[in-house]
Amino acid sequence: MEFWTESVQNKTVSEQSDFLNLITPKTLACLWVSEEPLYKRESPFQWFNYLLDGNLEAHLKHLPANEKSFFTVNHYGETFYLLQVEKSFPDINKAVKEAFQIIKPQNEKKEVLCLGHNPQHFSLPYLKQNKEVSFETVLY
Repeated sequence: MEFWTESVQNKTVSEQSDFLNLITPKTLACLWVSEEPLYKRESPFQWFNYLLDGNLEAHLKHLPANEKSFFTVNHYGETFYLLQVEKSFPDINKAVKEAFQIIKPQNEKKEVLCLGHNPQHFSLPYLKQNKEVSFETVLY
């Protein structure tokens, strides 16, 4: 994966298997800018639920109807992070910056997938400034 740049070409996935193929042992986290609230379970919800061993569904009933959610899970024997932010959230850049106060590169795990419908959601100052990890935009 390449470091985030304005000219990065976006990948597109529409199937769970295609999405799961993007998650490797080097994947540290995923930033998901959703179109709808998490409880509406839009398409990537099931992908993440599978990736998180059903924990997303299990915890959904305990989550408040927030515009953002932050999850950690053991994946490939290491910590994997998921930050889900609704596209209507007033300050996505701030939410990402706060999450990356917790998310730190671990050995070779330095890749972050940015998943959403609109690549403009990832034109965030924090993503452009962070040189510790590489970001890849994936559209669904």
